[in-house]
Amino acid sequence: MVRITRTVVFIGTIVAGALCMAKDKSLKAPDVIDRATQLADIRADGQPPFHLKAEFTYFAQDRTIQGTYLEDWVSSRQWRRETVGMEIHKLEVAAETKLWTVSDGGLAAFLYDYSAYTLNSYRHSDSLRNAPVHHTKSGGPNETCIGNNGFERCFDDARGWLTRSITSNRLCRYENYQPFSGKVFPHTIRCFYSGKPSMEVRVAELVIPNKVDPEIFTPVAGSKEGTNCLGNVGPAHLLMVDMPNWHGLDRPGVFFTIGVDGKPADMIIVRSSGNAITDRSWIHEANGEWRFAPATCDGKPMDSTMTAGW
Repeated sequence: MVRITRTVVFIGTIVAGALCMAKDKSLKAPDVIDRATQLADIRADGQPPFHLKAEFTYFAQDRTIQGTYLEDWVSSRQWRRETVGMEIHKLEVAAETKLWTVSDGGLAAFLYDYSAYTLNSYRHSDSLRNAPVHHTKSGGPNETCIGNNGFERCFDDARGWLTRSITSNRLCRYENYQPFSGKVFPHTIRCFYSGKPSMEVRVAELVIPNKVDPEIFTPVAGSKEGTNCLGNVGPAHLLMVDMPNWHGLDRPGVFFTIGVDGKPADMIIVRSSGNAITDRSWIHEANGEWRFAPATCDGKPMDSTMTAGW
């Protein structure tokens, strides 16, 4: 009973603080983003280590894939993330500026990125700090939304936390927030592509470990060494005069890596255009013609991944 009472008091305190902000319709984007980050950033400096386990289901066009996402977090300098399933496995281990990766490649890498991004979506709102703000109601609570041109983040007016993430044809809904170490965190995330389910993530466990085993943050045999960027990350971008219609529904969705040389590699189709010839032509064009300015860490090139047309 004591535990339940504390949970209610904790949520009530959060809501009371957010209500003050909800009444101010003149709020700017940074105010809304900073409030949501303060509420839900379990990876913020000063937060305790945690172990997170989530079960995910990916709804591909021709099959359903289930897997488990695992994360052990101490700080931005020491963390471990892994996705495992019958068809997939990818592991990343970070220690200071080093990053070691073991991956089946292709679909495994895509689902790792998709699940990790989904569980960190509130941390990707900073690019909207100068975006316009509008207020809406989407069949649920009143919301404050930030962004335009198909890229938005929406936040619950009364509670302050993230409710929806919109990127072109993709929509993710963040639900079932529960308290954790002075923060709140969504335990159910449902994502859709063009109105159809694409991914569902359910947090099964989020706990502070009694003891952190340092051995889990050591290099794994057979891993590839990369960069755990602790500085300014510059995203990769396409170097083309005529940019392809990445978000057209007649184009396939592709996932690939981008090396420090700016060349795409390990490309796979993650959403078919519905026409095998179009899919093959898209892959051929991408491999032969696309060139990128690579992602950077404090100005130095590093490997990265990208999903296009999806």
